[in-house]
Amino acid sequence: MLEKTSAFERQFTYHYSLEIDPSRRDEAMSFVGDSVSKKVCKGKDTRSDMRDYGIIYIYKYQIPNEPSAFKVRVDDQRCRELGL
Repeated sequence: MLEKTSAFERQFTYHYSLEIDPSRRDEAMSFVGDSVSKKVCKGKDTRSDMRDYGIIYIYKYQIPNEPSAFKVRVDDQRCRELGL
């Protein structure tokens, strides 16, 4: 669930809370990271913002009983690495 958003200079951050099965944490986080990166890179507006203006999208997922949030950083370089 989206908890809040923030922006600083050319970085937009989305903060989520996420409930997952602790025994499947690594698998779930890998899936989330890949899915979010691909979706942002395929978005017409988000992709052009990253390429043309250097915008960086950060997605932070706070999981109960975890000391820190899982972070997904998507920028133009990440999209190129994915071939998108």
